[in-house]
Amino acid sequence: ARAGVLFKSGAALERLAGVRYVALDKTGTLTLGKPTLVRVVTFGVSTEEALALAKGVAEGSSHPLARAVREASGPKALPSEEHRAVPGLGAFARVEGKEVGLVRPEAWDLPPEVEAQVKALAEEGFSLSLLVREGVPLALLAFQDTPRLEAREVLAELRRLGLKPLLLTGDRETSALALGTAIGLFPEEIRAGLSPVDKLRLVEELAGRGGVAMVGDGVNDAPALAKATVGLAVAEGTEVALQSADVGLLSLAALPRAFRLSRLTLGVVRQNVAFAVGLKGLFLFTTLMGYTGLWTAVLADSGALVLVTANSLRLLRSRV
Repeated sequence: ARAGVLFKSGAALERLAGVRYVALDKTGTLTLGKPTLVRVVTFGVSTEEALALAKGVAEGSSHPLARAVREASGPKALPSEEHRAVPGLGAFARVEGKEVGLVRPEAWDLPPEVEAQVKALAEEGFSLSLLVREGVPLALLAFQDTPRLEAREVLAELRRLGLKPLLLTGDRETSALALGTAIGLFPEEIRAGLSPVDKLRLVEELAGRGGVAMVGDGVNDAPALAKATVGLAVAEGTEVALQSADVGLLSLAALPRAFRLSRLTLGVVRQNVAFAVGLKGLFLFTTLMGYTGLWTAVLADSGALVLVTANSLRLLRSRV
């Protein structure tokens, strides 16, 4: 806890030492998770109408992009009802009697002119949401998030520990590459355009290729967190993510410390087991040979307990 790492079980502490890959979500994990709406491109409606509709839909969503829509300056939200979320697609609500949604552009069949705008904005590094009404695109909302200051150093530290970091995001490849370049990720370490189902499948695949630790903070990350060899959630994340994870992190900077703690603890456990079993075997042999008596063996056994306990207490003074 002093190191900013909260393990829920000894099993998670042990498994973390053996993973090979570290899969990281983007929004809220490698970024601050506080995106701001910076641009609105409309198609046949005014910017004010598009914002009012988008805010109406965003009222029923806890996604960081929805929060950014609600906090954007401009008109108030139009009255909305029947809010629902479709994992991997977006959020929907009934506004003025019609179904309106904020969806991932990648998951929608786009007209050529809208596709061109999506490509242009994505190349600038924006995260995008498409406003649709009755299936018809009305506007593109472009968001910008700030990478965490510690993200570059955390990724470098993970590599020094022999781990392979991977960025998993639903954003387009151009947006993901822009963020990856800013925080020191290589192109081959970026997996873009993933739905929650895609993330889940990739995590399951990595779990079978040497083990994977999944780090996330959102509702969409919960299935992948649960299926990973070890799931880690940052404390700023949603309650669902924290419940699904095996380990809680008070900050992203605590991620390398979690791996070092796990490896150090497992090393001490192995030392203790080897010492205890070896000592018992030695005194079993000497007792059978008649060199030591019962009380000597009892004292040796109690002494081993004291020694392995003292060895374990060294962990309290370790600096990770």
